[in-house]
Amino acid sequence: MVHAVTDAAAGGGARPGMRLTDARALDPELLAEPADPAGDAALLKRLGRWAGRWSPLVEVDGEDGLRLDVSGVAHLFGGEQDLVADIERSFARLSLTARIAIAPTTAAAWRWRATHPALSRTRICQQHSSPSPLPRCGSRRGRCRSSNDSD
Repeated sequence: MVHAVTDAAAGGGARPGMRLTDARALDPELLAEPADPAGDAALLKRLGRWAGRWSPLVEVDGEDGLRLDVSGVAHLFGGEQDLVADIERSFARLSLTARIAIAPTTAAAWRWRATHPALSRTRICQQHSSPSPLPRCGSRRGRCRSSNDSD
């Protein structure tokens, strides 16, 4: 079974959860390495400690994610856009790709990230009035923009 794919492998049709023989039928040049779930979990735990540079509260989220509570810390990095850029640059230096969402609630950030995998890697949702589980982007209650939108 395919456990994870690079962008290049995904471009060739490989998807996590598919059989390796099916992925190789789509792309005969596909390179595969044995999965190491225990090693991946250990790396994720180390990345969680490393990510403490951006938040006092960092948690492992599932098998491949980190959740950071950045409430009240974005200004230390120049604002949300600069915080996101710093996180992306730092993960890139480790040859890792980060898909980041900042939202008023954990559920909103997770939902956006989970339902928009093909869009920009980063989404920042700012809510200016009463909290709701999901910000209504573009409304008076919240304004959402991708990291490559201009201010």
